[in-house]
Parts: sequence; structure tokens; C-alpha cells
Amino acid sequence: MNQSFDLDEYQYQTIGQIMSVTRYLQVFLETRINLEVSVVDLSTVEVVPAEPVRGELGWTDGELKQHIGEEFSINPSCMRIVVEEYNYINNVTSVHDVSIVGEIQVQVSNSITLDQLKEELVPLIGVPPTGFRVYEIKKYDRRYDSDDEEYELGGLDEILMNIGIKSGSELIVRLGRTVLQEGEKRIKLYLLQVNNTEFCTFMMESIYAEGYTQVREFKRQIIEEAKEQGIDCVLELDKMRLRDKKGVSPGRVYLHDELIDTYSTYKYSKEMYVEPLKGPEKMKHYTQMQVYVIRWRPSQCSVDPIEEIILDKRYDPKDFIGKLSELSGIPFYNIYYTESKSFPVMISCLDIENELRWYSINLDRYYSLRLYDDGRVIYYKDKRETMKELTDEERYEIEVAEEARLERIRD
Repeated sequence: MNQSFDLDEYQYQTIGQIMSVTRYLQVFLETRINLEVSVVDLSTVEVVPAEPVRGELGWTDGELKQHIGEEFSINPSCMRIVVEEYNYINNVTSVHDVSIVGEIQVQVSNSITLDQLKEELVPLIGVPPTGFRVYEIKKYDRRYDSDDEEYELGGLDEILMNIGIKSGSELIVRLGRTVLQEGEKRIKLYLLQVNNTEFCTFMMESIYAEGYTQVREFKRQIIEEAKEQGIDCVLELDKMRLRDKKGVSPGRVYLHDELIDTYSTYKYSKEMYVEPLKGPEKMKHYTQMQVYVIRWRPSQCSVDPIEEIILDKRYDPKDFIGKLSELSGIPFYNIYYTESKSFPVMISCLDIENELRWYSINLDRYYSLRLYDDGRVIYYKDKRETMKELTDEERYEIEVAEEARLERIRD
């Protein structure tokens, strides 16, 4: 006779005592987990209240999609799954995509042209050949810690074997117009969310007319294209900004009446950040400066979520301290601040107090802010706070959490 038991009810007994026998047993450990699933309608930005769903730890992304699809009557192929996580150290909630990009194998002759390959892919992708581009992934020897690189395949009349495509080659298909008009340029857009551990995520590619596309109009274009591509991000015209992307660091903010002109910007001009804002954009004039600020709380050995201030006098520390005082409620002369750093600042909470140099308006070692571009980071604190004395256990817990956080940023 088959029997099942809830082992939690018998947690202080041996398996033999539970079964009242001593023989070979098959014990099946329950691997089910409880999930709360909310469905988001991107066309209306409506979020359906979360409903409980049972899942299995061993499920793949595809199996989870299939199960959710059956529960909510959604086609799994039209579904994207994201996970909301709460970071108790930084008191920050982050959302990241866990859906695996679709991967398929196709068998074609390497004597066909790129144009013919794209025709073969049309039924699989669901858009015409002019609506997507094909990239080859170049693999490098991991012993030399080289990242893989992507190269766009451009010549439609080129035969695959002549451009290095052979059996086992890996290709990436990206949606987007293939033919550029005169004066148009293609640009990669990344989503910037400074309070997320994964603060830099690729959004999509877009096209603009260099020197002719106004920032406001380009924002409208981005909002529409993001909706069309089903990108999981709420963007509003007056609550988003475009800015230079310098490596992974955010650069200068583009104002609404400016023209997108990458010739006058950095060598990183083929990439830009799209940054959602909590409220309307406060940057109104090119003489202003945008600065990220992080409050350090020594008495808790923790930091607050990143905030920002807009400086009207970029070279005046008193203007900066005044804005910090308004933001934090700390009296003007009780504010200590650090040198400006580039984002992201790779420092552990255990090192902030002693490894950063602290300045104050009323100290002898007066420090110029040295803010020469938007997007710099400055830590600040209330000088009246004393440093918390950590127990060995507390120090270890923070050390583990901070190392995990910094490792995710480095990756």
C-alpha cells in the first residue's frame, strides 16, 4: 500500500519510527515552492493583483512559462518573466529578467546568401527580413579572459561560407530596421536604474537622424518602440532622461530642446542611457549639474538608496551643501561629504567610514567638488552620528552580503 507523510509533523522521529519498520525506503523530498504571480498588461500598464501559484524548484524557464500560461490562459511564447527581489542590507527592491532568450537550431547550406538565410528565418521570427538584423558571436579562449564579441552581418548578397559562417556558428537575431536612410545612425539604448544591482540592462537599438533629431522627439520614439517590442519598463515623456553612456558610467544629461549629435560627445556615442525618473525632469538648463548622493549612516552601518540633486551653481560647495540639507534634514554645518566618484562606486559598507575622505564647509581642509560632468556620486553623513560597534556575527553577515552585491556589479 502506498502512503505519504508530511515529515514536518514527525520531525523528531526517525524514518524507521515513522514507518514502524526497518527496510529499504524510497524517500521523496518535496521540492515544490510557493510563488506569487502578477500579470502585467503592457498596453495598459495594468497590474493584476498577485495570485498564489505552486511551482517546482527543478523547473526550467520554459516549464515555468508553460505552467503560468495554463494558469492564466497566456501563450507562453508571448510571455516574459521577471523576479522582484528585496535587498535587506540596502533597503532596495530590484526587478530583473529571468526569461531565457529563445534559442533554436536551423539547418541550412552555407552556400546560401545572408539574404536567403533571413528569408528562412522569417517564419520563426514573425517579421519581414527588413525588420531584423543578424549578428555573429565570435568566441574567444576563456583562459585569456576575453569577452565574446558580436559582429553584424551586413552584405545581403554575401555567401555564408565566405563570411566565416560554418556548422556550429552562433547567431543573434535582433529586431529593428535594417536599411538606414542618409544621415541616419543606429544607437544602442540601455536602461539605467541606479538603485538596482543590475543597474545597466540592454533595452534595444534605435535609429535617429544625427544633428536633426530633437531629444524630446527621440524620447517619444523610444517610448513607442519600447511598447512595440514589449520591453518591461514604464516610460513617460517628462519622467525620463537621455544621457551619455561612458563605459557603464552615466554621463551628461540631454535637455529636451537639444539635438542628438554624437559627433560632439564621447567615443561611447553609439550607446546611450535611458533613465526613468520618479518625477518630472528638473534639469532645465545646460549650466545645471546632476549629482547622485548617497547618505551614509554610521550608526547603522548602512546606506540609504541613491538620490539625486540638481545644482544651479556647479562649482559652489555651499549650494551643494544647502541642497543636501534640504533633502536630508541635516543642519547645514553638520554635513560631511566625500570626494566625487564615478558611478558605480565599488566600495563595501564596511569601508565607507575609514577609506573615504570626509570634508565639511567649516573644516580647514576645504574641498572643491570638482564636478565636471553629470552623473558623479558623492557620499554624505551627519557628523553627529557615531560609528556602530559591530559584533563578529554582524560584521560577517554584512561582509557576505556586500561581497555578493559587489560581485554582481562586477559581473
